[in-house]
This record gives sequence, structure tokens and C-alpha cells, in this order.
Amino acid sequence: AVSPVDFAMGWGEMSDSAVLEKMSCNQGSRFYSCSWKSSDVIEPRRFTALSANMHMIPATPEVEDALMRVRQGQVVNLRGLLVDVLAPDGRWNTSMTREDSGPGGCEIILVGAVSTS
Repeated sequence: AVSPVDFAMGWGEMSDSAVLEKMSCNQGSRFYSCSWKSSDVIEPRRFTALSANMHMIPATPEVEDALMRVRQGQVVNLRGLLVDVLAPDGRWNTSMTREDSGPGGCEIILVGAVSTS
């Protein structure tokens, strides 16, 4: 209920369509994963540094609507804050580094504005 949508996002090489065409990515159960169709796509350490799974907390109903309209492949600009969440089912701590992955490696963003191009 707090975070209705997750985005798997990439920048730099991980937003290059020539790189993405050589990968297969999936998202579900609050995680994302990618596999390489070719060994020369991107080294795993660069992949971790240039991509992230982000849990979105919309600040307003209008922001939630904008987040829900984002489609795969769109360029998205977000304005917000990294936050930790204390919920009845436990605590979510946001990642503060781009060198982590797996459980606990996600960013949690209180999103105040969304734009796409």
C-alpha cells in the first residue's frame, strides 16, 4: 500500500538500446534481474552501478497516476527524496550506494514529481 509501483531503471550504458537489445530483463516480486544474450554486453559490476530497482512512494494521487502511466523504455525524470519506511510489517531501509544488489539493494523514493519524454 505504501509503494504501489517499482521501477527497474538504468542510465549510461544501461539506457543504451544497443546494450538492452542484447539483454533479457524481468521484474517481479519487488526485484529485477537481467541475463545477457552475449558475453560482451556489459560487465556485472558496471551493470550493478548503472541500474537499480526502485520502490516508488507517490507524494500525491497525481504523482501516483503519472507513475502508473510510465511504460517500459521511456526516459523518466523523477524528483524526490530517498527515504526509509517504518511499516507494520517491518522496516524498509533505502540503499545509499550503487555498489549493492539483491535484498536491501533497492532505493526507496518519495516521489514529488514525474516527467517523461
